[in-house]
Amino acid sequence: MTDFFLAVILISAILMSGVRRVKLLISGYTVQAFCIFAISFLTALSTNDKHYYVISIMTLLAKVILVPLILTHSVRKIKTKVELSPVLNSFWSYTLTIISIALASYISAGSGILYIKEAISLSIVGALLLIGRRKALSQMIGFLVIENGLMLFELSLIKLSFLIEFAIVVEAIILFIIMAIVIGNINAAFDTTNTDYLSDLKE
Repeated sequence: MTDFFLAVILISAILMSGVRRVKLLISGYTVQAFCIFAISFLTALSTNDKHYYVISIMTLLAKVILVPLILTHSVRKIKTKVELSPVLNSFWSYTLTIISIALASYISAGSGILYIKEAISLSIVGALLLIGRRKALSQMIGFLVIENGLMLFELSLIKLSFLIEFAIVVEAIILFIIMAIVIGNINAAFDTTNTDYLSDLKE
């Protein structure tokens, strides 16, 4: 069953790399977050380890419920809901993503670390969203996808202490809220979330 969720994560990552609608990016992120929740919960059931239960509950509340709700609210406030002129078009985004997943598979082969291929793939896709998109909201989702990759990597390196686990999730939520506020302010000031307009600011 875990392999199914890992496959869904990789498929969603590939699809996210080329789509332009922000709502589809949010849906892809939510699917990834739910798969991470499911993997951690299934691991908790099989090992009866309290640490995995903590991770699954925190993932469900923060990444599957809270973050998508805030993202959806942010989308309602912005004028442009489609990435009209990304730095990387869909062809190059899909091509680079598939190459990245192939490289991640090669690098992780024989490592013996669980989920490392998926963790590397998500981190690369998130970086491509950060670099290849102009809209601040799309870039923020790229950051969140990278965080999903880090979460998978963390699951493969259990165990961290509860305090460290809690601090990581809280820090990610705080950064996300700050970014959402900044995006709202950018949209209010420039009537767009295209970060290229920030280069026109003068002291």
